[in-house]
Amino acid sequence: MSIKIKIVPGKITPNQGYIVKVPNSWNGKSLDYELTTAKLDFSDRRNSSGVWQGTAINGKLTVSPPQGGFPVGIYMVRLKQNKSEWSNYDVLVVDNLPTAPPVQYTAQKISLPPLGSYMLFKNYNAQGNFIGYTRIDIETDPSSNGGYTMRFTKTRSCAYWNAGFPSQLRWYLKEEDTPQGKLLLALGGTSYGVQEGGSLNKTAQQIKVTYSRTGWEDVATQGMLGGFSTEKFATDYYLKDEDMAAHYSLLPPDRKIPTNLSSTPLTIFELLFGHPLPENGGYNESGMDIWHLEALKSVVSGSAITMRYIEYAARKLLSVPDWSVTEDWTWRADGLLSQITQYVNVERKCWETPYSCTANRPLIKKEHLSCSNSQPLVRAELFDWYIPDREPLLLRLRSAFDPTNRSNLTIKNGEEYDLFVKKSDGRLYSGFLEVKTSSGSQLLWRDKDNRPIYVSNGLVTVGPAAYGNLPNFSLTFAVRPYLTCSALNSAYPVDLEHLYPNKSLAAFSNMVTLNIT
Repeated sequence: MSIKIKIVPGKITPNQGYIVKVPNSWNGKSLDYELTTAKLDFSDRRNSSGVWQGTAINGKLTVSPPQGGFPVGIYMVRLKQNKSEWSNYDVLVVDNLPTAPPVQYTAQKISLPPLGSYMLFKNYNAQGNFIGYTRIDIETDPSSNGGYTMRFTKTRSCAYWNAGFPSQLRWYLKEEDTPQGKLLLALGGTSYGVQEGGSLNKTAQQIKVTYSRTGWEDVATQGMLGGFSTEKFATDYYLKDEDMAAHYSLLPPDRKIPTNLSSTPLTIFELLFGHPLPENGGYNESGMDIWHLEALKSVVSGSAITMRYIEYAARKLLSVPDWSVTEDWTWRADGLLSQITQYVNVERKCWETPYSCTANRPLIKKEHLSCSNSQPLVRAELFDWYIPDREPLLLRLRSAFDPTNRSNLTIKNGEEYDLFVKKSDGRLYSGFLEVKTSSGSQLLWRDKDNRPIYVSNGLVTVGPAAYGNLPNFSLTFAVRPYLTCSALNSAYPVDLEHLYPNKSLAAFSNMVTLNIT
């Protein structure tokens, strides 16, 4: 679309005016318009067209409020001059309520999630059944958008993120100055994996190690945690008008905790909108989504605040949205998440009376849910985490046929062995490892096909499929965490020249010796 118009501001109250910025060549000329209007929940959609009343001066169409004010709702319009091509669509939202109602805050702040951290979640459906594991990594290298990346991977399609679809997400976050204060914002994200209805099993089979003795469910797919398909099937950048800067904000301004939090949701941002969906290499400017942010008192022990993110979207010309979602993210003060709960297909504009943002409603696309025929929500509970420190890991080896932990292990060529790793506080480690040999060389621990080996719940079983044919082999080595970066992927080989260096400052663990005879 070569002709661009812009409505400023993008959101007004009924008695405010607005400006449409148009090409200077349209000054004084008659303009045609096509307009779609709807209520704020996208209902009562209507189309109209005609000749715009008024002409542009200095590239601006200035519009004053009519008698009685503009009706509350959404206005999506495009313009053209005579027989020229249509411009892009742009959106004006009219709402009675302030974008950011006054809120009192305490001095306590939520930290930013520390780079290199990981979080592991166990997922349950509405019936309380286990439906898979989710891992969130805070990558150590900056994202291309200038912020940092929160990586979501999972073992089953029904687990969070994007419950019901076999996909992984790398989400781009950045703290920016806005008129509302300093805000942690989501800039967009890249989804990986196969398209809807596909399977990640073929990827999981590439892992050359096993996890049968970790005590976890999802034995075959634990190696997928921390890894993703190399195929990108969607990249979204959340476009927003200047006055919509807080769209996709994740925490209150300046990461402060409001005073007097309770189980009754406290509105942080009433209504914001954006254009989050790419189309044909460009942006789908005829679609939009609505964003509403609330804060609640956390009911999870050791957590500081629960943020409720409510969103619903229209794909084309304010059509009734085919999806809406509520997500409760419970934050700890250190920047990690203790719980995520997702409710799907809630009522549009659900925060109005009667409040219905967490109603259990079935998914529209049930055929994509292999775990349950009716999946109204997903609850992901944190059970393991790691914040990078300087403390060493504790490393042990053991035979696959003998549970005794050793610092010196001898096996026959072709046999399996277990590598067992604990954190300094005694909790089991899950993640990647950097190996340091007795000769001083340091490298990412990989299998014989150059794929990074993932340790799950402190344990990984390594057999000949991973180490190859190594008779008369001996190696003395120590390990430390290899913190996740954008180049690190448990499912695919990563060449050394394309791998970001390990950012861990931890001391190396104790030395162990492996002998293969």
